[in-house]
Amino acid sequence: MKITLTTDQETFIRQAIKTGRLDRVEDVVTEALLLWEERERQRSEFLLSLDDARDSIARGEGIPITRESMRDLAEDVMRRGRERLDVERQTQARQCINFPDRPATILTGYGNILSEKVAAKQSPTGK
Repeated sequence: MKITLTTDQETFIRQAIKTGRLDRVEDVVTEALLLWEERERQRSEFLLSLDDARDSIARGEGIPITRESMRDLAEDVMRRGRERLDVERQTQARQCINFPDRPATILTGYGNILSEKVAAKQSPTGK
């Protein structure tokens, strides 16, 4: 097989060899083919996922994308995020241990804010 390169391509290859990026001209072809194979593999995977998506839509499983549906999705994601954060904060609050010589100590995480609130409630002035 004979391959004809442009002047720019030949210059690019010579520069890669000169700088030590590649050892031989054949290495250029090997690397180019490896990259092409990877791109084709990714393309095939994408096309399969596209087929799956089309099949899903044909079965009526698709969701129409509108401004309202995107707003609803964003609100749902934020709601679930807040719920997870609340659970995490409650877990952190349960890790608060009171010691006789100090008002409160938080073992991990969001401790500083919570320990300040606990300490303020336990102080004689309530501040």
